[in-house]
Amino acid sequence: MNHKFYRFSFFLMALLLSLASCSELKSLMNPDEDPDEPGDDPIEVNMVSYSLSGIVKDVNGTPLAGVLVTSGTASSTTNTEGLFDLSEQAMVERRSLVRFSKDGYFDVVRSAPIAYDDTWNVVMCKKANNDYTSIKTFNASTAQTLTAGGMTIDLPKNAYRIDGDDETYSGKVKTEMVYLDPNHDSFAEMMPGGDLAAVRSDNSRVALLSYGMADLNMFGDNGEKLQLRKGVKAQLTFPIPTGMESNRPASIPLWSFNEKTGLWEEEGSATLQGDVYVGEVSHFSWVNLDWPENQGLVMGYVKDTDGNRLPGVRVNVGQVVSSVTDDNGYYSQVVPANTDFSITVKPKNYGGYNKVVKVDVPALTPGEQRQVDIVLPRLVRVYGKVIDGESQGVRASVWVETSKTCTESVQTDKDGQFSIYVPEGMKGDAVVKARSQSGQEASEQITIRKEDVCVLLKMKGNGGAGENKIHIYSDALGDVDWPVPTTNGAQNVVCVVDGTLLLVPGDEQHVNMGMQVSNYNKDQTKYDQGVGVMVENMVTGGSFHSEDGKNMECTVDKADDAFVIALSGYGTFYSKQQGMSDENAKIVAKNMKFNHLFTGKTLRNVMPRDAGFPSFTPQLDVKAPLAMNITESPHLGKGGMIYYNGDEADYKTLRAAAAKLGLDKLGEDNEAGYMEVIYYSAKKQTLVMIEYDAGSSPIDEDATWEDADAPIMVTVLDGISEDWLELMFGDDDTRSRANSKTVANKLRYLGKMNRVGRK
Repeated sequence: MNHKFYRFSFFLMALLLSLASCSELKSLMNPDEDPDEPGDDPIEVNMVSYSLSGIVKDVNGTPLAGVLVTSGTASSTTNTEGLFDLSEQAMVERRSLVRFSKDGYFDVVRSAPIAYDDTWNVVMCKKANNDYTSIKTFNASTAQTLTAGGMTIDLPKNAYRIDGDDETYSGKVKTEMVYLDPNHDSFAEMMPGGDLAAVRSDNSRVALLSYGMADLNMFGDNGEKLQLRKGVKAQLTFPIPTGMESNRPASIPLWSFNEKTGLWEEEGSATLQGDVYVGEVSHFSWVNLDWPENQGLVMGYVKDTDGNRLPGVRVNVGQVVSSVTDDNGYYSQVVPANTDFSITVKPKNYGGYNKVVKVDVPALTPGEQRQVDIVLPRLVRVYGKVIDGESQGVRASVWVETSKTCTESVQTDKDGQFSIYVPEGMKGDAVVKARSQSGQEASEQITIRKEDVCVLLKMKGNGGAGENKIHIYSDALGDVDWPVPTTNGAQNVVCVVDGTLLLVPGDEQHVNMGMQVSNYNKDQTKYDQGVGVMVENMVTGGSFHSEDGKNMECTVDKADDAFVIALSGYGTFYSKQQGMSDENAKIVAKNMKFNHLFTGKTLRNVMPRDAGFPSFTPQLDVKAPLAMNITESPHLGKGGMIYYNGDEADYKTLRAAAAKLGLDKLGEDNEAGYMEVIYYSAKKQTLVMIEYDAGSSPIDEDATWEDADAPIMVTVLDGISEDWLELMFGDDDTRSRANSKTVANKLRYLGKMNRVGRK
C-alpha cells in the first residue's frame, strides 16, 4: 500500500534492522555465496565511516559554537572553537554530503569527493542587512525588487505558493537573500558544494567558473516555506565581477544546486545586457551563473625557501575549496580547463604572513595534469600530536599563544597530528593548547627560537579520534584492521531487550559491526557464553562471523550513558577479494565505546498503564496481547510500543484519547484500510503515534517478535527531546519519513537476534 503520508519511524526500532536484512544475514553466515543478488536496487545514499572534521567560522573569522553539523544520520555540534568531528559521512556517488545549520545564519551544504580523512573550513553568513545579504518583509500582492551585493531579484506580485501546495499564497512574505561575489575573501568557504563540480543537461560532468551565485529563502506568516507559483518566473540580474570584465560571453548557463547529490545542475541561462547578465528562474534554491568547462588537474608540493615540504597548509586553487597539504606537503585539485587561474596561500592559513602568496597558472587543456609547486617564506613550525590517556589520537583544535599574541587555531587529523606555522615575530616562551570537541584540554610549555618544535599533548580520559579498531588475524588470508565508527548521535548504539544486549550499527557504513550478548546482566562484566559477532566491510566485501562451538568472549562495562566493550575469539573470516575463507580466524577489539540507546522488556496480555507505560498512554478496555516497554533510556525517556488486535473503531477510540492530551498534531493519514496520526509536545517531551492497518494479521498467544504485525500499533515516548525528534525526522524541510511497516520489521529483527543469542 502506498500511503499518502509517511510517518516518521519510531527511531529506536528503526535502528534495529540496520545491521542486516534477512538476505544479508544469510550471506554473512554463508560467506562463499555472492551477497549481491540479481535485481537488487542500487543504494543511492550510503553512510560510510570515513573521518571528517573541521572548523566553522563567521565571515569575520570568529569561530561559531553550536552549529549543527549533519551528514545522513550522523551529527555533531561545534564547540567553542567552532570544531566539529564526524566519524561517518553520507555518500552519494563517492561524494560526501554535509549540512551546517545555526539559527540566524544561512545553511551551508558542503559536498566533495570523499576522502578517508578530511578537514574542512566552513564560513557561514549571518541573516542580516549588509553588503551581501538582505532581509525584507512585504505583502504578496506587491511586486518587489530585492538587492544584495549588486545583484537584484525582481519578484512579480501574487507570485507565491506554499511549498508543496498549488494554491496561491496571499499573506506577508519574508525573504532572506544572500549574494556571493567570486572576489569575496571567503567565497570558496561560503558557497554550497565547495568544488564547483557540475552536471550538464546532457549528464556530462564539467567544472565551473562562477560569475556569482545567490540564494533566496521565502517564508509566509506562520514560517511556512514559500516557492514561486507554477508558471511564474522571477528575473535575476547579475553584475559582472571585478576582474572578469574582459571575458563576457553573450550567454552564460544558470545552475541550481542539488542538495541530494551535492552537484550543480544546468537549468536555463542568462544573457548579456549591457554590463549585466539577466536570466529567469521558476523556483528558488541556490542559483549560480557559471561558465562550464572540461576538467584538468593541477597538483604539486608546497615548500619553504629552505626546500622543506610543508604539511598542513591550506591552499586555494582558483575559486574552489582545497584540502590542506598532506604529510609530504602535496596537494591536488580538479580545475576548469581553458581558463587561467591562480593558486594562493592566504595569510590566515600560513602563520599570518604579511601578504598573500599567489602563483598565476595559465589555462590547462582538457584532461591535462600539470605540476605547480608553491614556495613560501621560511616560518617556524610547531607540530606534533594530541593523544588521550591510552595514546590514541584525538580530534582537537590546537593553537599557540604567548602573553601578547595567539595563532589561528588548526584542527588535528584523524590520528591527532597537527602543524602550526607561527608568525615571524612570535619568539620566546609560549604555550601550545588543545581542546577536543567534548571540552577536554591539554597544554605544553615551549620556547620558540629558529628551529621547528615538536610537541606531544596528552589529554585525560578516553575517547580517540573518532574510530574503534577491530583486528582480524588470519594465517591463510592475512591480517586486517577495520575501523568501526564510534557513536555519533543516534548511530552505533547498544540496546538491551529481554536480557539480551545488542550492538546495533548505523545504516550502510564503511564497516558494519553487530554484536549480541545473551543473558546480559548489568552486574556482570565478563561473558564467555552466548556471545555472537558479525562484521562486514562494505567497501571490500569482506566479513567475519562467530560460529557455534568456537570460543568467543567479551567484557562489557557500563560507563555513564555508554558501554565499553572488548572482545576476543574465533570464527570465519571471508575475503571477497581473494574469494576464500578462513574458518580459524581470530578477532580482537579493545575499549570500543558505544552509546546506550535503551533497555526494554517484552510484555504479554497487559493493560499498558498498569504495566509500566506512562499514565497518559491511550489504551483500550481490553488487554494488549503484546508490548515492548522501555524501562531505561538516556535519550528517549520511557514508554514503548503496544500491539492490539482491534478494528477501525478501536483505532478511533485510541485516536480520540490521544487528541485530548494537548499535544501538537504533526500529521495524519486516512485511507481505506489504513489510518495513522502523530502527536508531539516539545514542552512536555511527549510523543504519541497510533496506526491502524486492516491488512495486518492478528497476534496470537504464540506470536514472537519475528511475526508481530497486529492491526493496531500504539507508540508512546515520555521524555524524548526535540533534538532527538529532529534526529528521527532528518535535517531538511522534506522531513523524509519511514513507512510505518518499518517499525514492525525492526522488531522482527530483534526477535531473530534474540533467537541467535539463545542457540
